[in-house]
Amino acid sequence: MTPIDLILEGVGRRFTTPGGALDALKDVRLGIPWGTMTAVVGRSGCGKTTLLRLIAGLDSPTTGTIRFASRHGGELDRDHVRFGMVFQEPRLMPWLSVEGNVAFPLVGRFGRAEISRRVDGALEMTGLTDFRSAMPHQISGGMAQRVALGRALAYDPDVVLMDEPFASLDYFTRRVMQREVLRIRQRTGKTFILVTHDIDEALAMGDSVVVLRDGEVAGTFHVPHLLDDSIHAELSQIKREILMSIGEV
Repeated sequence: MTPIDLILEGVGRRFTTPGGALDALKDVRLGIPWGTMTAVVGRSGCGKTTLLRLIAGLDSPTTGTIRFASRHGGELDRDHVRFGMVFQEPRLMPWLSVEGNVAFPLVGRFGRAEISRRVDGALEMTGLTDFRSAMPHQISGGMAQRVALGRALAYDPDVVLMDEPFASLDYFTRRVMQREVLRIRQRTGKTFILVTHDIDEALAMGDSVVVLRDGEVAGTFHVPHLLDDSIHAELSQIKREILMSIGEV
């Protein structure tokens, strides 16, 4: 894994629609340090998913650049940066087992022994070793998202992109998955970028919270993780400032 800082400089994305030009993102400037968890929040349609797609290379910016600065010196081409993506829905192949779904993106890229090693590691990391032979219809929604996370991790990405991965889960399962992702992030040291509508989730998981509003960065907030009583008042204040940035207060 290569230590990489992500740098977005004046990134914009314009779409052409029957009604005219639509700027989904405008002049986005962000620095995302290696090994951190960055949460991105905002109303529906503010550009959150578009931002993830641009970072992942699934789409290209209309303006600006996305750079990948190696902490070993110099910059890396996108082709040398590995991304894993977890979507709102698990998107599992119903005809493949848990093990088969985790292995799916590796087939054709690695030999059989390497695939087996990576899949075993991903299943162990996500607590799925005992369920490797189960089929998607036999597992819960939370477990299906574990499979999706394992599939992303098996590729050994430098950056894990998560697009509202817990939105369809009930409260209790969502809390469990939040803790699991934080544990995996601490264990692996990978960079995570989480898109969410849930400000409390963003504050619980993120080292920083980026607020998007109408395609622009309306604010960036550092999240303290203190172990004393002052943390509650500070987080409440940050939450209020985030709501103001979104336009909810």
